[in-house]
Amino acid sequence: MRLFASILISFILTSLKAQSTYSEFGNITLKDFAPTKYDSAASSVVLFDRGKFKANEVGDGPTMERHMRIKILNKEHFDLWGNFKLGNEISVIFKIKAGTYYLENGKIISTYLEKADIHVDKKSDEQVFGLRNLREGCIVELSFTTQYDRFVIRNWLIQNEAPVLWSEFLFNAGGLTYLIDGGIKPFIYNEKYNENGTFNRWVFKDVPAFKEEKLMHDPIDHYAKIQFWDPEKSWDDVSKNFYIYYKKHKGFIFRPLKRDIDKLLIGIQDSLEQAKAICNYVKDNYLWTEENGFLADDFSKIYDKKAGTTGDLNTMLFYLLESAGFKPQFVLLSTKGSGRIQKKLFSEYQFNYVLSRLMINGKEYFLDATNPSLPFNVIPDSCLVADGLLLTNKTFRWINLQSIQAEKINVNARLTITKDQTLKGTVRIVKQGYDAYEDHKKYKIEGDAQFKASSSPDNSWTIDSTTVINGKDSELPFIVTHYVDLSGYLSGTADKIYLNPFILLALKENPFPDEIRKYPIELPKAIEKNLLVTLTLPPGYKIESLPESQVFSLPDKSISCSFKVTADKDKVVVAFNEVIRKSIFEAAEYDGIRKLYEHVISKQNEPLILIKN
Repeated sequence: MRLFASILISFILTSLKAQSTYSEFGNITLKDFAPTKYDSAASSVVLFDRGKFKANEVGDGPTMERHMRIKILNKEHFDLWGNFKLGNEISVIFKIKAGTYYLENGKIISTYLEKADIHVDKKSDEQVFGLRNLREGCIVELSFTTQYDRFVIRNWLIQNEAPVLWSEFLFNAGGLTYLIDGGIKPFIYNEKYNENGTFNRWVFKDVPAFKEEKLMHDPIDHYAKIQFWDPEKSWDDVSKNFYIYYKKHKGFIFRPLKRDIDKLLIGIQDSLEQAKAICNYVKDNYLWTEENGFLADDFSKIYDKKAGTTGDLNTMLFYLLESAGFKPQFVLLSTKGSGRIQKKLFSEYQFNYVLSRLMINGKEYFLDATNPSLPFNVIPDSCLVADGLLLTNKTFRWINLQSIQAEKINVNARLTITKDQTLKGTVRIVKQGYDAYEDHKKYKIEGDAQFKASSSPDNSWTIDSTTVINGKDSELPFIVTHYVDLSGYLSGTADKIYLNPFILLALKENPFPDEIRKYPIELPKAIEKNLLVTLTLPPGYKIESLPESQVFSLPDKSISCSFKVTADKDKVVVAFNEVIRKSIFEAAEYDGIRKLYEHVISKQNEPLILIKN
């Protein structure tokens, strides 16, 4: 019986090994070009993706060996698999090998990456290269090793934008806990796998491609993955370690900087105005290099270069605020596109951005010095994420940065329908928040005349003239008033007039068209929209049909849309209000949201009908 069991185990191990699609670099055979079950629907197929993470001896950072082989089926994925950027501020990449393979007259033709093909991006210090001889049906291969300069816990992405035939991960780093997220179970798991050491080994077979849905904060957050974390560490430890770093560098505040701020604040008594002056000083005198990070370089170097990363500029702002008597607090975050913070993974290296939080007269302010076009207390929209880590020298707490700023638009129209069936009047548009920021930026770039010439909200509008208020002051709302002819919104005959009063803010199609949804809806920010249209009716006409007032909302009021229509003598007033009070909605809420907007669109298409007396 024992012999039979031994033979059975040997057979199973041999079978599993035989099913592996992994092979050494350059070992390409005709079998690699064979069709797969995904070929008909996919733009590419990952034949295998293999990673090997190893924690090295004390004093050395860990290494990750990576080897991928992909079959590209059509040119839509040339850019995805033909161009690479490797490395970051905490890693060094070496042993880079890459190749392209294709069939010609039944023979495999290969082209390999040469050293001269690799160059370093000056901004990011990443090694950048592109692969040659890409064509539909070719195979590309990439192999490299990453050496980290400190211990960084690397998660393993099981899924990709393309289906994966074989995903294999070897992990050697004791004392960590792991979780397989995304509902995909391993085909093979070995707790003690020997390959020049003892590794945990996971293999996932025939993994479907990740299907992205609209309105996702960062699709990679939802990929199936293996996540690791240190159960002995906590966010308290992260907070304490960050402040140890902060205190070490606190003494390096550069004297010329302090002297500049002391001069700047002469005669400014109000605390809020002082904070604005300090923030504007950094914005106006230092250029952001468009590199993110949360640690700062030597301030004397930044002072000389007049430029710096996010960590440089925003840490400088923090120190200058502190030197002026304020008590700012650091906020660490991961920007959109960099992955959502995993709260079980107690590591500061999930973050790539830092802000300052400031309390002045009981009011909360969030300050960023990277973009001179943004008003005080407005942070880049890439920073509007679900979680930021607010640090003090004793503890921490999580804050929702998406809730701190909203996008507001108010439209007020006063229009008159004439007896010869024209529709003329004024439309005043007031924007606040990020919509206003975009218009302020556009106005500064184009100038008054060009901005007005291109500012029509709708191609069907005939604009006689336009005025702009607060065009150059980004601290104030952006206000545009158009004197318009909107006769295109009228239709009918001499005896009957049809009018859709939604001259703006009307939805042309449902923003949530899919019948079902798998992942949360992640909106960039809270939104408030208001439309008020006052119509003066033509003499000799009366109202035949008036849209009914109505309110649509989710049960928790997180989204609400109200319609209010009133008539008095020769006036009709239409008021519409849409408010989205939160930015993340679970997939279970999707059906209700989709149906709500179906009702909204139907309501917005109900006409006002006038009939001749």
